[in-house]
Amino acid sequence: MIGIANVKRSRLEEDDIANESKKRKVVDVCRRSARLKVFDKIENIIKEEISETEKEEISETEEDFVVLKSEPTTVNDVHSDLSEYEKMRQRNIEENKKFFASLEIFQTKKDMLMFTPNGTKKSTTRGLKSEKKKAEQIVLRPRSLRLQNISPSGEYMPVEMVEPEKRQTRKPTGPIPMVPTNIKNEGKENLTIGFSDCVQCLHNRSTETHSPRHNKFVEALKNLKLTEEKVAKVVPNRICSVVAHPSSSKLLVGVGDKWGHVGLWDVESKDDNDGVYLFEPHCKQVPSLKFAPANSEKLFTCSYDGTVKCGDLNNMVFNDIYSTDPEEDLWISYMDLLSPDGSQLLVSQNRKNAYVALIDQRKSSSSVPSYMLHDRKIKTLSIHPQNRNHFITASNDTTVALWDLRMLKEQGTNKPLEVIRHTRAVSSAFFSPITGRKVLSTSFDDHIRIAEFNESGSTTGLELKLKLRHNNQTGRWVSNFRAQWHPQLEDIFVVGCMDRPRRIEVYSTDGNVLHNCMDDEYLASICSINEFHPSRDILIGGNSSGRVHVFM
Repeated sequence: MIGIANVKRSRLEEDDIANESKKRKVVDVCRRSARLKVFDKIENIIKEEISETEKEEISETEEDFVVLKSEPTTVNDVHSDLSEYEKMRQRNIEENKKFFASLEIFQTKKDMLMFTPNGTKKSTTRGLKSEKKKAEQIVLRPRSLRLQNISPSGEYMPVEMVEPEKRQTRKPTGPIPMVPTNIKNEGKENLTIGFSDCVQCLHNRSTETHSPRHNKFVEALKNLKLTEEKVAKVVPNRICSVVAHPSSSKLLVGVGDKWGHVGLWDVESKDDNDGVYLFEPHCKQVPSLKFAPANSEKLFTCSYDGTVKCGDLNNMVFNDIYSTDPEEDLWISYMDLLSPDGSQLLVSQNRKNAYVALIDQRKSSSSVPSYMLHDRKIKTLSIHPQNRNHFITASNDTTVALWDLRMLKEQGTNKPLEVIRHTRAVSSAFFSPITGRKVLSTSFDDHIRIAEFNESGSTTGLELKLKLRHNNQTGRWVSNFRAQWHPQLEDIFVVGCMDRPRRIEVYSTDGNVLHNCMDDEYLASICSINEFHPSRDILIGGNSSGRVHVFM
C-alpha cells in the first residue's frame, strides 16, 4: 500500500508540474496577443487537453481501484460517501476549476468586450431599393370538391388540362411615356420632375472633343477610384448593355437588363432615389443601347422581343422604330447606327438563320430589306467608322465576317469579303473607333484577337496580329465578355475578368495589361459589360445583379 501511495503522490506531482507548464505557456501566449479570438482558441485547447488527461487518469486508476476499494477510507470530507474513484474525479474537477480561475481568461474576455464597438458598419444600398413585404398568415382550409375533381353527387370527373399563363412577349404598339417605375404612386410626379431637370442639364453639354495621348490616359487611368457613392443598383436584373451619355458636364449612364428594363443613372445626383430612373420599354433582353452622336437626346434600344425603340429625352416618350412579325418569332440581338442622327440603323435578327435588316426611318416601315448572312446566331455587328457601307458580324458559327452592304442580296446566300475563323463561338467583334483599321474580337475559345488591315482605309487583307489568352467562360448566370475599344484611342481596350480579387482589365494592343481597376471594398463581383466614357476619363462596369460601378 505504501508503494501505491508513493506512485499516486508522484503522479500528482507530475500533474502539478504539467499544469504549471501549461499555465506558463498560456500566459505567454496571452501576453503576446490582445485579440479576443485568441483567448477563445486557448480556452478550447485547454479544455481538450484537460479532457484527455482525465481520460488517461481514469484508465491508469482502473487497476488501482480494485485494491483501494477493499480497504477502509479515513478521508473525512463532503464526499465521504463516494468511492475512491469518484473522489479522485471530484478532485480533478476542482483542480481544473482552480486552474481556469488562475488563468483569468474569462475576466480578460469581459474586459476586452467593453472596448469593442457596439456594431459593425452596415452596408448601404444605393439605387433601386427592395420592397419589404409583410408576411401573410396562411389559413389552411379543406380542399373543395372542384379541386378534388369531384362532382356535387360524389362522382370523380375527368381532369382538364389548363394551359399556363404565358409571359408577355412584347409591349403594345405605340408611344410609351417615360415615367419612372422605381417609385410609388405618391412620388411619381416629383421623380418625373427630377428626371426632366436632369435632361435639361444635358442641353448645356460641351461639344468639344479631344484625342488624349496614350501615356497621358494611362496616368489618368491609374488615378481612377471607386467609392461608395459611385456604386448603385440601376436595373433589377442582369445587365446586358451599358452606354454613357457623351455630355462632359453631366454624367448620365444608361443600362439595359435581361427582362426589358432600361435604367438611367444620374451618377452625381443627390436626390432621394440616388439619381436612378427605371423604365420598361421592352419585355425581353436589351442587348444594345446607343445615343445618337448628332442628337444625344435620343436613346436607341433594341430587344430580344423583336422591337427597336427610341427614347426621346426631350418629349419623355419611347417611340416605336421597328418591330418584327410576331408570328415569325424573330429576335433582335444587336444594332448599330448608320447615320449620326439615328435615322438609319442596321440590326441583326435571328431565327433558325441569322439576318441583318436595314432600317431607314425616312421610308415606310413595311419596306425593310433583310439579308441572310450566317447559319447561326449573330451576336454583335459593327459598322466601319469611315466607310459606312462596310460592317462586320460576330456569329455563333465561329466566324467574324466582313460585309459590303451594297453587295448584299435579299434572296439566296451572301458571300463575305473577309473571314476571321475561331475555334468556338464568337461573342463580339468591333472596328477600332477612329480609322477602323483594327478588329477586336472575343471568343469562347478563351482568346481575344486583334486583326488588322494591311493598309489604312483598305477593306482587304485582314490579318491576325494578336491572339491573347483570356478566360471567357462566364457560365450561364453572367453576361458574356465583350472586349470594347476606348472611344478615342485605337491601342487600348477594356474587358471583364474572372480572376479574384474581382477587377476590370485594361489592355494595350500589344497584349500587356495597362491597369487593373479593382477595389476590395466596393467591387466584389464580375463586371462583364464595361464601357469607357466618350469624352471623360471614366470607366463604367455592370454586373449580373443590376449594379453599376463607376471608376472616376
